[in-house]
Order: sequence, then structure tokens, then C-alpha cells
Amino acid sequence: MDIFSKEEEYWRRRGTQNWVLFGDANTAYFHAIANGRRRRSTIPLLWDGDRIL
Repeated sequence: MDIFSKEEEYWRRRGTQNWVLFGDANTAYFHAIANGRRRRSTIPLLWDGDRIL
């Protein structure tokens, strides 16, 4: 396992632990996760050929 894989695994586990501890309680952690998910799932523009829908 290279260093990048180890670091990625570390952050994945830490995020899982935080979610278990804080869950969807009204915390800054929850709001950061929720806002990040909302930003990633937003479609800013939808193109149909050469025009914006």
C-alpha cells in the first residue's frame, strides 16, 4: 500500500467515525457534509447541443 492509499483510508475512516459520533445532529460537521453534498449534486447548466436549457 502506498502512502496516498494509506492517507485516503485514514480520512475515510475518520469521516465515518465523525458521522457515527455526530450523525445528523445540528452541528457544524453535519452542515458541512450536507452543504458539500448539495453542491456536488447541483446541475449548474444543462446544454442541449448549442443552447442552454
